[in-house]
Amino acid sequence: MKRRKPPIWVLLLFVAFIAVLAIKTLPAQTRFTINWTSSAPLGLYIRTSSEKATYVSFCLRQDHADFLFFDQVCHPAAPENTALLKRIRKRLANGSLEVAGRGAFAIDSDLIGTVYPSQIQGWWRPFIMWET
Repeated sequence: MKRRKPPIWVLLLFVAFIAVLAIKTLPAQTRFTINWTSSAPLGLYIRTSSEKATYVSFCLRQDHADFLFFDQVCHPAAPENTALLKRIRKRLANGSLEVAGRGAFAIDSDLIGTVYPSQIQGWWRPFIMWET
């Protein structure tokens, strides 16, 4: 009995999945990050300079401790948790940022206020994005 080969799209999907898993396991200082959430477009983001960045990753401040999602993301007591990734809405003269989320219940500057330079974990621009 002759064994059938899987379609090429199955192989490509498998390779892409393995590549995403490999990239996700890299240390935080690496050049790529992945967004799986609906708060920013799904995709692969590449580290860049602050001047070229359109997205920023950051931790919450201690004054955000009342939010239900506080313990799920990085903050002063848990810097190892996942940082938030948001689009930069506006750059302020003092180096702070206003960030924009997506959707009616977005975690963005309308909810958490200004993002200060001390909160910033990385500067990013899209490498591959899938709009959803």
